[in-house]
Amino acid sequence: MSDEKNELVSADQMRELFEGTMGRPTSMLDTLTIYKSGKEDYFNRGDDKVESIVGVLLYSQRPMRTWWSDSEISDKAPDCFSLDGVKPSGESSDAQADKCADCPHDKFGSASKGAGKACKTRAADFILEVSGFELALPPITKTSIPVYTLEPGRILGPALVRYGIGNREASDNYASIVRFARERGTYIQAMLCRWGFTKGQSKTGTKYDVVHVEPLAKIDDASFQKVIVPMVRTLKGGQALEVLTQLGGTKDAEEAAQS
Repeated sequence: MSDEKNELVSADQMRELFEGTMGRPTSMLDTLTIYKSGKEDYFNRGDDKVESIVGVLLYSQRPMRTWWSDSEISDKAPDCFSLDGVKPSGESSDAQADKCADCPHDKFGSASKGAGKACKTRAADFILEVSGFELALPPITKTSIPVYTLEPGRILGPALVRYGIGNREASDNYASIVRFARERGTYIQAMLCRWGFTKGQSKTGTKYDVVHVEPLAKIDDASFQKVIVPMVRTLKGGQALEVLTQLGGTKDAEEAAQS
């Protein structure tokens, strides 16, 4: 045995040593973490319950639509679903109309309870997730916003956040984050955000939970150009729709992606 003492390895040396030791993913699904919001105020990540998620919104596919013949919301594959909100996907097992606008389930009052729609309106946000449990960022004010650097050690990888947007609060939140970025002369994709929950209430007094996207900081220019821009370009170029088509709205496909 050598008498030489083991020396500590630097972070750069660690990265050089361990990168490329696990091969390459065959598709984005190999590295994608999927979060689904249900009827309560948490996200499901497989069997885990997650209160909030921190990351950069890269690409949002919305409005998507899902309809089940025997339930308002279900873990099983929807009988009919649309990725673009215009017409049912060819992968739907029981398409209900040629166009979503002509579908009786896409009309207010068609839901089994309340005045809502039986066909649910949803969003799929592709994000670059970062470790958010230790973030201690200063608050955003009208005149200043903290700047966040995407350090490699804090990047957890790509994730997909799926949730309902068939409520007024979701529309207001979407408009507010778009305006927030524009007022600061930048893009949503240059913002670090948190996906969490807030409360909503219907006209009849029924309370419900709403996914709320909250800006936390601005991504520094170097991280934005080097990390975010290439990912957005790839997703917009067809990867986002490819992944959603592969998932096909099915529970089995999501579980396969998480394994």
